Amino acid sequence: MADALCIAIMTTLMEREIEQQPQPCCTRQQTAVLLKELKEQYQQLSHCERGAIKAYVLTKSNQQFSLEGEE
Repeated sequence: MADALCIAIMTTLMEREIEQQPQPCCTRQQTAVLLKELKEQYQQLSHCERGAIKAYVLTKSNQQFSLEGEE
């Protein structure tokens, strides 16, 4: 399950990097449902798997911060 979650997250991030067109916003209710589902999936991961996801997100956020600083 963790592999599927990582693949889904990485695929989404890569698609967003490729697509330059703005994505339509979702409603607050849709956002709440999505976050609830992600939280449930995340809580089912092992400690090591959670650490890997945290490291990946931190790396991506640092890269984004660096790119924004160059603009």
